[in-house]
Amino acid sequence: MVHYNCSFIGSTATLIDGEVLKKLIPVDPLRTEDNYHLCIYEDPIPGALYVMGVDSSTGVGNDYCTVQIIKILNQDLFEEVAVYKNNKIKPYEFAQVIAKLSSRYNEAYMVIENNDCGRQVADELWYNIGCGNILNTDRRGIGTRATSQSKLDACMMLKKALELGKLKLHDEETITQLGRFEEITPNNFRGAKGSHDDLVSSLYWAVYCLNQPQIDLEGAKMVTQSVQDEYAPPPCMFDESSDNSDFWRSFN
Repeated sequence: MVHYNCSFIGSTATLIDGEVLKKLIPVDPLRTEDNYHLCIYEDPIPGALYVMGVDSSTGVGNDYCTVQIIKILNQDLFEEVAVYKNNKIKPYEFAQVIAKLSSRYNEAYMVIENNDCGRQVADELWYNIGCGNILNTDRRGIGTRATSQSKLDACMMLKKALELGKLKLHDEETITQLGRFEEITPNNFRGAKGSHDDLVSSLYWAVYCLNQPQIDLEGAKMVTQSVQDEYAPPPCMFDESSDNSDFWRSFN
């Protein structure tokens, strides 16, 4: 197993080099929305390509449901433009928020972790809401399975993007969480004891999104539909006898 070089703050190894962390300067958002749950750092620009990283939780006041939205300027420059966090939102409600954010930011494609309650969120998005903007890397279901290897890959992609100066961050809490995002055991990273890492999780999934074959970084665009179809999940067999009229009426 490869052991990656990490920065040390005191006696603790952080994913991101300490000198890089010092250079991350937060700015105030343009505005906040949804009772301060959503921080907007840049409004969507027509024609721009955006991706999203999504991390889900149960919504009972502990861990946060988070979304990071990243703008792709070119293959060497990405920018954080919006951040959502809420620890009191239920999975099906979170799915609605994700769909609205994706639509708002030019139908942004996303990587969404499908472990635990994340599967409920991913399935709600795909099968009920009809949001087809999920980049599916899990052949057995909707979304991305968080394994020790996929999380390590995503963390290393985030590390590379930040340390090469490719990723520009604005959000103060995201930067704070990065400073406490530590190597607990070899190649296993999480927030320090007593701290949250939910914004880092959605951030590394957003960067993971940038490295998927459906994204053309050089052209800052999505690839052709045929390539997207190759990575589509297996079809779902719906029960036609179920009555979903109340759900769909809410969208009218």
